[in-house]
Amino acid sequence: MRTKTNFFLGDGVKDFLQYLKKSYPAGNLAIVYDDKELAFDVLSNLDIALYKARLLTLDDIKKPLAECVRFIIAAGGEKVINQVKKYHQNREFCYYASEISYHVFSSSCSNTGATYGFAEFAYFDNSKLSLRDTKHIYSAYRNVFSVLTECILNSYYESNLPYTDKGLFGIIDSIKKFLLDGCDIDKYYLESFRLMKLGVEYLQSKGCNLFFSSRALSVGKLSCEYQFIIDYFVNLIVINFTKWNFFDMLIPSEKIILDAPSLKPNYRGDAHGVLLNKEQLSSIATKVKNLTVLPRVKHKEILQIIIDTVNGDTPLMAEINNRGILEGMLNYG
Repeated sequence: MRTKTNFFLGDGVKDFLQYLKKSYPAGNLAIVYDDKELAFDVLSNLDIALYKARLLTLDDIKKPLAECVRFIIAAGGEKVINQVKKYHQNREFCYYASEISYHVFSSSCSNTGATYGFAEFAYFDNSKLSLRDTKHIYSAYRNVFSVLTECILNSYYESNLPYTDKGLFGIIDSIKKFLLDGCDIDKYYLESFRLMKLGVEYLQSKGCNLFFSSRALSVGKLSCEYQFIIDYFVNLIVINFTKWNFFDMLIPSEKIILDAPSLKPNYRGDAHGVLLNKEQLSSIATKVKNLTVLPRVKHKEILQIIIDTVNGDTPLMAEINNRGILEGMLNYG
């Protein structure tokens, strides 16, 4: 049973099939898709002397697979990735990803956090990831930023314990350097996938199966276009929480998260080595605005979604909520 998902970059279907052959040399397989063109491209290039394949829709995979089918290819984006994770029926599987998402490196569902299994590998097609297409550049950047945000939220829980997790701080430092300083243009996608994988694997090993921003998108019924905005607000809230002493200023929240461990005020002085500061956060936002047009949002609507998302699985956000900070920002900000 796999405990992590490898990833490969290649050029087109031919390269994908070389990696497939290493994981599944021959036999019956199913191609589940939400990208029909990609699925047919894979199907038409399979070696018929080695493979017998069938195409399946997102609904088809929910039904029992024929016993002879021993491997599954998920061709497309996040919908098919989630579906194959959930319904792989104890078959090995891989991803031919048409979208960039850190979720390919996790065994959990991006909507619920329920855990299933890891793919043998995820394949990203260089021929579809043009550095001239700001859509893909932004998608990679946004996903790396989400991983950083979740690492920061988790670092506060570690900061309340009598040891230092140098592995987590090393991941945070590496991601911050990528987001703020960039990297060589030829290594942009390779480095972004490496950092996503590194962060997701660490977080899942600590029991973090659902990122705060993913839960917020589900709660607010928002598209992934709002992912950066949620993560931006979360970072801004955490910065403010550590900068000022709110502990005697606000009325406790009406919505108390009872199962959240209380975080002592004395950790706040150690936070700034981990956090983005406001200038760094502003720099990241500027880079994003150069890559895409963000949805127009009302601040109070995003704050309400964040309030509705908070639960005991995110101790820092729960503590911020319990202190009345989120409600204070909503009502008086």
